[in-house]
Amino acid sequence: IIALREENLNENFFKALSRVQEIHTNCKILLRTHHQ
Repeated sequence: IIALREENLNENFFKALSRVQEIHTNCKILLRTHHQ
């Protein structure tokens, strides 16, 4: 187990999730811009 403390696991998980959502949004913007 990498994170023994559940708090750290949750914090890192939500940081990663936030980053994925940010990348996903950027990809949608890039695709939309590219097609114009």
